[in-house]
Amino acid sequence: MTSAIHEVALDLDARLRRMEASLDALRTEVSGARSSLATLLGSLEQDGGATRADELLARWNAATPDGEEAPLGDTISSVADRMLGLAIGPDGDAAFQEFIALFHSDDAETLTAVHSVKSYTWPQIRKNGESYLTRPGDPTSFRLVRRDPEEPEPSGDRAKWYFWSARRSPAPVSFRRDAKCGGRWRVTQCSL
Repeated sequence: MTSAIHEVALDLDARLRRMEASLDALRTEVSGARSSLATLLGSLEQDGGATRADELLARWNAATPDGEEAPLGDTISSVADRMLGLAIGPDGDAAFQEFIALFHSDDAETLTAVHSVKSYTWPQIRKNGESYLTRPGDPTSFRLVRRDPEEPEPSGDRAKWYFWSARRSPAPVSFRRDAKCGGRWRVTQCSL
C-alpha cells in the first residue's frame, strides 16, 4: 500500500512540475507581450501621444511577429477579460490607452467620446472592477447574469452582456464588431 501511495505521489509531483514548466512558458510569453506593448506605447508617446484607438491597434497589429494579427477581439470573452484585467491592474495613461483601444472605432475616434470614457467610464470601472470577479485578481473569473443574444450567430455583429457584481446590480456592456479592426469585437457601451 505504501509503495502505491509513493507512486501516486511521484506521478502527482511529475504532473505538477510539467504544469509549472507550462506556467513559466506562459509567463515568458506574457512578459514578451508586455515588453512589445511597452515599446509600442513608448513610440506613441514619442509621436506626440496618439489618443485614437485605431492608431494604437494599427501599430499593435503591425508589431506582431510574422504578420499575425493580435487575437484580442476574436471573442467577446477576450475583450471582457482584457477590460477587467485593465480595471484591476495598475492605473496610468498606458492602461487607459489600452482600455480605450477596446472601444469600437466609431466611439474611440472622437475626442468627446475619449474624454467621456476617461472622465466617467474609466474611473467607474477602476473603482468597481474587483466586484465583478468571483476570484479576486483574476479578470477571467467574471460571471454573467444574462447575454443578449444568448449565443451570437457567427454573422451577428452585436451583443450585450450583463455582468454579475458582489456589490451592485448587474451591469451591461454592449459589444459590436468593428470593420476597421478586421471585424473584431469591441465595446460600444460600458456600465461596469
